[in-house]
Amino acid sequence: MSSFRPSKFMLVLVLISLTLLTISQTKGFAAEKTAVNVYDSSGRLVNTKLADGTVVEYQYDVNGNLLHKNINMLMNSGFEIYTGKNGVADNWGDWKSAGVKANYQVVTAPVSSGKHAQQMKISNMPKDGGANFFQDISVSDGQLYSLSSQITIANLNKAKLIVNMHYFDNNNSFIGSETVFEYGGNASWLSINEQVRPVAKTVRARLHFTIIALDNDGSGTLTVDSVTFQKGERSNLLINPGFETNTRTSGVADGWGNWESAGVPANYRVVTSQVSSGKQAQQMVISNIPKDGMHTIFQDVAVTGGQPYTLSGQIATENLSKAKVQVIMHYFDINNNFIGNETPFEYSGNTGWLSINEQVRPVAKAVRARVHFNVLAVDNNASGIVKVDSVTFQKGERSNLLINPGFETNTRTSGVADGWDNWESAGVKANYRVVTSPVSSGKHAQQMSISNIPKDGMHTFFQDVAVTGGQPYTLGSQIAITNLSKAKFQVIMHYFDVNNNFIGNETPFEYSDNTSWKSVQVQVKPPAHTVRARVHFNLLASEDKASGKVTVDSVIFQRIK
Repeated sequence: MSSFRPSKFMLVLVLISLTLLTISQTKGFAAEKTAVNVYDSSGRLVNTKLADGTVVEYQYDVNGNLLHKNINMLMNSGFEIYTGKNGVADNWGDWKSAGVKANYQVVTAPVSSGKHAQQMKISNMPKDGGANFFQDISVSDGQLYSLSSQITIANLNKAKLIVNMHYFDNNNSFIGSETVFEYGGNASWLSINEQVRPVAKTVRARLHFTIIALDNDGSGTLTVDSVTFQKGERSNLLINPGFETNTRTSGVADGWGNWESAGVPANYRVVTSQVSSGKQAQQMVISNIPKDGMHTIFQDVAVTGGQPYTLSGQIATENLSKAKVQVIMHYFDINNNFIGNETPFEYSGNTGWLSINEQVRPVAKAVRARVHFNVLAVDNNASGIVKVDSVTFQKGERSNLLINPGFETNTRTSGVADGWDNWESAGVKANYRVVTSPVSSGKHAQQMSISNIPKDGMHTFFQDVAVTGGQPYTLGSQIAITNLSKAKFQVIMHYFDVNNNFIGNETPFEYSDNTSWKSVQVQVKPPAHTVRARVHFNLLASEDKASGKVTVDSVIFQRIK
């Protein structure tokens, strides 16, 4: 992004104001040296700020039950706490240049998550005038951080939004800045995700959401929600991609929107059973809807036209009749004109959790992409249930078709990593663990053990992947085997058509000895009419009383171009 360069006069005013704010340490400054707890009006703990500046966020469902804890570096990042009178949420500060009138409100509508959001309205602003709200964050120089949020912009005229960072050293001297995001159009809950790296000697960063006037009489309304500032790179451009946060009553998870065509009733639920990852997934149900009726969830994301992106996730369908699931992309320019679309994925059969991975490329001049998961009726009286989980939208081409291929995400108690499933033949006891040693890459690997199992007994973990019949694929991984006796390790592929008929299989790899980390690289080719492949890592007993332990890591399944 290009840097924000106000006039010299405005730059002097900005720097003077920053110095005054540094001295006065407004409520946007957050550098406490002891732990601080923050409670909401119901007495619930919502933030704990640790001495190192790290903030633990506690998120609750609509009934007040604790859902999960998140690590953030911002206090009151969802603007849920407001005890002041100036319209700015607690722990945030505000600033405006000379002659600018800004109206701040903590609003209950529109909101993306929770019950509140921060809004700022400006009108009749002179050229180069600016107004913002901000929060100071304790940071380390050279450390990479990720900033994400959702924004709504309305009635923007002769102005633009900039999200910018100011950096300060240990003497409170201003030592650098960067503009991480700009947007010059109207938008409704647009997800943004950017990486920042404070300059050398930075100990404090100030995050601003600013509206700047490009000409006299600049105006607009900005609403911000769900701000996250975290250490490290967070490449997923979506907010709430696993549907884990659900503070609404609509049945649609926070950060997502929904739409239905005429005559199609909305029927959404955030479900807690039979999920792929975490504790929740998004469900859509259709029943008796007319031909060409549509029922969809979506999220808008800031993008760069002409650049490649990868969309992945897992879907599960049941009782699907006269309907199909689609992933649809819509593209918009800065003036909110619809300028293109593509449908990278369709599926018209029933399936358990199926991994999908598609490449998309927004058209030139696109600044906003809308990611849809859609159910479309192909005939009258269409029906079905669709669940979606673990959605990722990333910059660049990510060729691995598997979800959680390195087993790094493990929120379950079964011992099987998120995104994967398991099966055992009769009389074989399940024994799976996500281990931290041995590992080949990252911090975790998937392990399975067998002991005293009967001849032909099987113990396997697997993942289903959307494929194209007749297309060649490469499967690779790292395996480690210990104490193998009367058994062998196998990589097995099963193939299914759109009606869930089993139409073929192959065993591209077998190994019957112990080994430290060994690379496996094979090629497979699903038969014609295949739409789903099941990748198994299997232990097979070749005699009675078989035993052994296998650890798998770094699995790659990709198309051969």
